[in-house]
Amino acid sequence: MEQFTTKVFPSQEEQLPEVEKTISALVDPDDGSEFPAPEVLREKFAIAEGGSFTDYGDLKLLGIGGMGAVFQADDPALKRKVALKILRSNFRNRSASVEKFIREARITAQIDHPNIVSVHRLGVLENIGVYFTMKRVNGETLREILTKLSSGNREYQEKYHIRRLLEIFISGCNAVAAAHAHGYIHCDLKPGNLMIGRFGEVLVLDWGVAREKIPHGPLLPGMIETFSAQAPVEGTPVYMAPELLSGELSYPDEQTDVYGLGAILYTILSRGKLPFDTNLPQEELILKVVNGEITPLSRHIHGRRRHELRAICRKAMARDRLERYNSVEELLGDIQNYLDGFPVSACSPTVFGKFFKFVRRHPLIPAVVTAVLLSYGVYYGFNLVRQIAEDNALKTIIADNSKWGDTNRRLALRRMERLSDPTLSPEEKENIRHNIFNSALNASIEYNLIFDAASRLSPKARDHFLTHGGTRLFAQILRMHWHLKNREMVREFLNRCRTNWQPLFSNACRMDWKLAELVKRIQARLD
Repeated sequence: MEQFTTKVFPSQEEQLPEVEKTISALVDPDDGSEFPAPEVLREKFAIAEGGSFTDYGDLKLLGIGGMGAVFQADDPALKRKVALKILRSNFRNRSASVEKFIREARITAQIDHPNIVSVHRLGVLENIGVYFTMKRVNGETLREILTKLSSGNREYQEKYHIRRLLEIFISGCNAVAAAHAHGYIHCDLKPGNLMIGRFGEVLVLDWGVAREKIPHGPLLPGMIETFSAQAPVEGTPVYMAPELLSGELSYPDEQTDVYGLGAILYTILSRGKLPFDTNLPQEELILKVVNGEITPLSRHIHGRRRHELRAICRKAMARDRLERYNSVEELLGDIQNYLDGFPVSACSPTVFGKFFKFVRRHPLIPAVVTAVLLSYGVYYGFNLVRQIAEDNALKTIIADNSKWGDTNRRLALRRMERLSDPTLSPEEKENIRHNIFNSALNASIEYNLIFDAASRLSPKARDHFLTHGGTRLFAQILRMHWHLKNREMVREFLNRCRTNWQPLFSNACRMDWKLAELVKRIQARLD
């Protein structure tokens, strides 16, 4: 959040012209355009009548942002201080800006959570346009606090120890989880949008770029297109999920907010250091974000004291969405487990580590050590049996789809050979090309199912899959697409190899140098 100088205006009605003059100088248009009439705005956006500039007194300018200005004001009806937000003049006659402004107010009001600022009123003011009032909070943003911590401010270092910062983080997570439950994604989570009030309040601010969440379950025809057709997702690159910046994901979801929260956790653990070097040129910075080249936290935190928190941060900011927390609740659970002395899912603790945590929570543990060890053995055995059963089910899927994948692959290649027959008519050739495409597509679907299943195998079963034909399958599907001259399918397949199946594919290339050489040759030709 930007720093602003507070400017005080008179509150008496007889001094109103001076206030209006000051406001006008700040927000009136300088291009001669006219603002929409209040009645037009009220009718278009279903805003109730009422609301006058004279309703609010003792105006103090708090800040000017990219689109709006925020004032502190007195609400005479309820005898309280409020924050009053209006649009700047060069945005007030733009329909898209007005809609975005009203949308921010309504989203913030709908979520209705203790860690989200309360919106009191939405209205239209003469010569000012749309406005809304909200709870006035005196405090600092998390970014300001971290800046003071990194500068060595002793008072802040004593007040904002790691547990207090994690409590602030948990409050922010609760607000975001509530927004997700109400069907909204924040999209611009960063330390500057977390306000810590004078009396301990924690509020998530700036819902201006929030998006509606794509609902779970079956989607109606055209629903994906409707969501994707909206304006590009806005945000701060250093805190944005890489899949949004790269275009792999066209619309944000819960995991994109999880990434933003992970970046905030990074700044907390590093006392204000950012996960990426913001001194780099914009294009280079975005490329590092897209590639997941995060500055290791170990450069800022030494030793193993915070290794679980580092693991939680890594999982929240994982480049591969399959390795990231699925929801804010999962991230919250790990943070709470860390604070309460329970194991966290982000890292696999040793038996001694689990035992030590248990002893810390239960000082009488020496009397029941044997029972604990026995319980752990049962737990380990159960997990082992469950993993074996899951591996067997996945192996069945791999075997079934291998047969159909190979069949369709051979069929596509045989049909490709038929195209060289000079006796074929143009209509026959076109029909054969259509059948080639269908066979290649069916083969890709079957192979994708195989690699998806293989990626979920246990490490030992995964290695067995690769050494008994898995690397051959990678090479076969690549050669098929390349032989069929379908470069788009080659690119799509390689992209899946490097994202969805990255560990499996990396092991395959390491085990089979011919596959690695094939990938290099194909990539060189694609480039």
